Formats: sequence, C-alpha cells, structure tokens
Amino acid sequence: MPAFLGPLIGFALGVAFAWVSVGSAGRDRLVVRHRGALLSAAYGLLIFAPACGYFIAFAPDWSVAYWFDGAALLTPWGLVWVLLDASAPALGFLLATRNEHAKPSFLIRLASGPALLALGLLVLSYRRLGVYGTYRQVHGDFGVHHVGGTPLGHALLWMLPVLVLGTVWTLYCMHNLSRGAPIAGRSRRHPELS
Repeated sequence: MPAFLGPLIGFALGVAFAWVSVGSAGRDRLVVRHRGALLSAAYGLLIFAPACGYFIAFAPDWSVAYWFDGAALLTPWGLVWVLLDASAPALGFLLATRNEHAKPSFLIRLASGPALLALGLLVLSYRRLGVYGTYRQVHGDFGVHHVGGTPLGHALLWMLPVLVLGTVWTLYCMHNLSRGAPIAGRSRRHPELS
C-alpha cells in the first residue's frame, strides 16, 4: 500500500471496527472497548503495518507514487510512517468509541474524512502507481515497466489478499465481541447464577 494512504485507511478501518464491535453491544461497553482496542492494535501491528511497511522498505519510490525521491523516506521517515500505519487502526477505534453513545452518523463523519482523502490521493496518483521504476526513471521517462510481472507486482498480489483476509477476520472477531464470550463471573448456561 502506498505510504501516504496507509494511515488514512488504517484510521478508517479502526472506525469500522468500532462500528462493528460496539454497534449492537449487548455486553458491557467498557469490556468491548478494551478488547476491541487490543484487537485493533494487534491488527495494526501484525497485519496492517507489515503490509504497508514492506513497500516503504522495498519500493520506496513507488510507495510515495514517485512524487518525490523515496530514498529520503527510508531513514528516518520510513520508521515514522510504519509506526503511523501500526497505530492508525487502534487510534481510529479509540476515537470512535470515546463517546459512550456514539451514533452511526458520528462514526460515518469520523471515517469519511480520512477515507475520502485517501480516495482522492489514490485517484490523483493512480497512473503513477501502475508503473515500476525509480524516481529518476519515472521523471526521466526511461526504463519504466508496468507493475504486472515485476517483483512489486508479485508483492502486491501477495499482500492484497493477506490484507483483505486479515481485515475480514478482524471484522468477524470484532462482531463477536458485541455478542461474544461471557464476561468474567457470568455464565452462559446459567444466566441466573451471575
């Protein structure tokens, strides 16, 4: 994923996680918020940041859509971007769940800003993201290849399904938080005992 899209999409995903987990929470909201924050942080750290960070490390010029020389992004800004990618889903989740009675319209407004900005940046950079080369090659118009069949293309074919499956699994787990496992001290079989 391009570096400039990662934090925006991660934040919007965090808000979506909050909507799914707390939206129909019949359980204690504090427990759902705590577990949801941990789950969204784990998603950001284990799935989202590696998928975004790979391209910052191995295709830095592509990760900034050749707008500037990506080699400058590697140190120290590359680490900053990866940390932003890792923390964005949890930050989105926590901001979306900070209000005890957040309405769906609030969650939509919270996620729509970053999502629309990411969409605008993607549309603006779409043609540049379809090529593989260095900053100098793209701006000098020589030695540029289509992404398909290149190492970058193979990485995209691998990372996209991993990211999609990880996101779907996290959404499933978040949904189960609102209905999920019993709270400590309560029993599912004998609710009258709790």
